[in-house]
Amino acid sequence: MVTQENEGSSGSYALDSSFSNSGNYAEHSYAGYASYSTKFKLGWSLQTGLRYEQTYQELVSSNLSRTYSGFFPSLSLSKTLPNGPKISVSYARKLARPSLSALVPYRYQSDPYLISVGNPGLRPSFAHTLDANVTLGGLTLSVNYSNTQDAILNTVFFDPDTKIYTVSFTNLAQLHSEFVGLSWGHEWTKWWSMNWNGGLRGSQTQSPIGSYDAGLLTGYGLQIYLNNVFSLPKGYKAELLLVYESPSRSTINQSKGLFFTFLSLNKTLFKDGNLKLIFRDVFHTQLYRYVVSYGNVSSSNQYYNDNQRIQLAFSYTFGKRTVKAAKDRSLGNDAEKNRMGGGVR
Repeated sequence: MVTQENEGSSGSYALDSSFSNSGNYAEHSYAGYASYSTKFKLGWSLQTGLRYEQTYQELVSSNLSRTYSGFFPSLSLSKTLPNGPKISVSYARKLARPSLSALVPYRYQSDPYLISVGNPGLRPSFAHTLDANVTLGGLTLSVNYSNTQDAILNTVFFDPDTKIYTVSFTNLAQLHSEFVGLSWGHEWTKWWSMNWNGGLRGSQTQSPIGSYDAGLLTGYGLQIYLNNVFSLPKGYKAELLLVYESPSRSTINQSKGLFFTFLSLNKTLFKDGNLKLIFRDVFHTQLYRYVVSYGNVSSSNQYYNDNQRIQLAFSYTFGKRTVKAAKDRSLGNDAEKNRMGGGVR
């Protein structure tokens, strides 16, 4: 039960039913999984699996009662070529369920013109994904494509009569997404090594946004991460991280360009100790800016977490370094616990 009470002129509080919600939510999921792996004579390795899931959901306060199920196959084929190059291709059908907070229709008003509310009619999304990877020495090329049905999108709606924006989740009938990434590591000299990661993302959808026909929404964006490590005299080591994100668009969301850098200096002390000085956001440029524009919606916002700071940290390792790792006791339901807001207490 989530309720809101407003103070009246007499000083007493009264329940505001438009911002209150009560009721029980129940979800039952059942799944079975089978897998098979083998190796072929020509050096190819095959891993395949098939999972079946059935989910029942009930949200009494919103008259929601539904059952959905499906088969989710996966297949991976890989081969290591002579002299080290490795190639792999994979396919999987995936399911993404909406979180509990996205379903419950509790209304939260952060200011007089902005309300957030859950959507009990939000459906799970199903995606077909294809991945390919090629590794050659320190160079790795990654390609991904996904076709998502009922993709879950955080959306802003505008009421011209009340001038109020409402933030809620909705489904896109279909969303196409692509990614091409390249990573490379190289030691230029004995004192300078570099790791470079770059990726180009794209997305296309022609699905209605709520009741609006937004037309064809196409967007692309480039991300580059460059990390340099310098070995200095007398046991010192410096690290310089450069991050760049180009202006980009994904469905109704547009982001402005971004650049920032981190710098650190560390030194090993007393054999098992490490002293590290970190300078975050050196040029005070880690400013995130977003624009949402479609139909009668046009809003922009920006935020800065005040990351520019200098930190000094010291760490020391005691005892043996060969302690046996703890046994993994995961039950395979971590994703479901995260959806519900954490683990079981």
